[in-house]
Amino acid sequence: VLITSLLTTLFIDVLLGNIKDLQAALKAQAITDPLTGAFNRRHMSQQLDRMMATLHDPSASNALLAIDLDLFKQVNDRLGHAAGDEALKAVVACMTGRIRRGDMLFRSGGEEFVLLLPRTSAADAARVAEDLRARIEQAELLPQVRLTVSIGVAMQRAVGTADEWVRAADLALYEAKRSGRNRVVAAAPAAP
Repeated sequence: VLITSLLTTLFIDVLLGNIKDLQAALKAQAITDPLTGAFNRRHMSQQLDRMMATLHDPSASNALLAIDLDLFKQVNDRLGHAAGDEALKAVVACMTGRIRRGDMLFRSGGEEFVLLLPRTSAADAARVAEDLRARIEQAELLPQVRLTVSIGVAMQRAVGTADEWVRAADLALYEAKRSGRNRVVAAAPAAP
């Protein structure tokens, strides 16, 4: 009886461990983009909502970078979608090598990414964005192809919504594209 009880306890312990591992794997799959390994858009929405809900201090400083690969359609058209997929994975790896613990990188669209920088000043966010832009430009992410990104930077406002925050970064990103691509543009600060 004692041996049966010990074996049953051991079996249950192993089974519960496996269930816990499977739950962790399912959670990771639910919040991760399967191609790039960056967080997915659903997780981004949850994190933005969480950040907006916990913003009590008007002086809190959080930044959002909207990042878009320049002329990415040409990569897919010229080299094929498999090369485009490799480029996306390489860009994420390049960015992941630069970001800090606590920063969150999301794939928000085809070749579009969002980087959340908690507890970051506007000056530091601009430095991170410029460093990412330069790293990607200088890296050989695909043979014989120069990849660049345009980046819009927006600071979280104490009054506003997550959508307004993302929209401010997107508008700055569009300005970077209009201004010639491969550049960083900061959103205008909110009016007092």
